[in-house]
Amino acid sequence: MAGRTPILDCASEIRRFVARREYSEAVRRFEIVASWTPSSQRSKLAAEIVRAGGRITEAALTKAFARASCYFCRDGWMLCDQCEGAKTFAANGRFCDACGGLGRVPCTFCGGSGLLALDASPAVLRPKVAKRRIEWAVKLLQEVTRRVGNLRRWDVASTSLADRLRLLHSAERASEAAKEAKRVVASSRSPGGGRGQRPRELDLAGVCRKRGQALAEALATAIAELCLREAQRHPAGSRRRAIWERQAEFYESGGGRS
Repeated sequence: MAGRTPILDCASEIRRFVARREYSEAVRRFEIVASWTPSSQRSKLAAEIVRAGGRITEAALTKAFARASCYFCRDGWMLCDQCEGAKTFAANGRFCDACGGLGRVPCTFCGGSGLLALDASPAVLRPKVAKRRIEWAVKLLQEVTRRVGNLRRWDVASTSLADRLRLLHSAERASEAAKEAKRVVASSRSPGGGRGQRPRELDLAGVCRKRGQALAEALATAIAELCLREAQRHPAGSRRRAIWERQAEFYESGGGRS
């Protein structure tokens, strides 16, 4: 088509990927074009794409970087490099202390959020990307809060360990995402900004961080109780009982998170 340019094509494809919620693909499309330019020109390229595609493209590119997945993990988890995912050591059957017998650990690149590091986004868009990520964390925590409220009406038989683990991981992901976003929003403030100019997102990110931690602690306690109940179903001294007791200890101590 006459008049089309690589920049305009890129803007169009980014919007299309985001409309399909393929955020990582949208970021990948940007990175393909960015590979043609020096790294120092990433912000300029992002600005050119926004100018070519308009405000709707800016919103799409911002959302893409806010929601794209981390390059190095899956949903915030990495294979434990101490036991290589085996959970125990074959030589003595001892549980791996590094992962607590899970076989996996929080990603060291994204902190466990499972999302692309904010520093990977173009500097010109980074504050807006951070604000978008805070919005994502708020929505995720609202959903976790709603489902945790239902725990009071759930009994052990109807609530699987996997369900509670998913909720725990979601709370931890939201908390970590809010922590990183708060750092970016704070660093983007003008040096002369007074207290009256404090961005609302800073307070919102702080609330998300604390709320996520509180939910994670409550869920870890519930998971530990569930593991202990499961342990009591097995004979004393049996390997299955030891496994469940070890898992209970792991979550009672905070699930390996700081």
